[in-house]
Amino acid sequence: MPDLLAKRKTKRIVLWTEPEEAWVEIYEDLMTQDVMDISKLTDQSTQNFEVIVKILFDWNFTKGTEKAPINLETVGMIPMKYWFIVLQDATAFKELQKMSDKLTTTQKKT
Repeated sequence: MPDLLAKRKTKRIVLWTEPEEAWVEIYEDLMTQDVMDISKLTDQSTQNFEVIVKILFDWNFTKGTEKAPINLETVGMIPMKYWFIVLQDATAFKELQKMSDKLTTTQKKT
């Protein structure tokens, strides 16, 4: 029987290597609850960045000497060009885009 508590697959993406390596580890898929949480947000730009927060599993960023939490504030501290790299490689984001496109097409037909 499928285990709902099974570990989700992740993928590591190196963002840069100098002066030291920066990486993120992302989930390969979004869970239904993630999509439901994102859809509750009314601001489109916040939704887009919340997708990044939801697909991030781990990273090696710090705030001072502490490991930085993964949230909208800390995601916002990283240059946007690196999130483009992550999103290009994120299966979860591509699947969410396809689903959003299908919903938009369906809504236009009705």
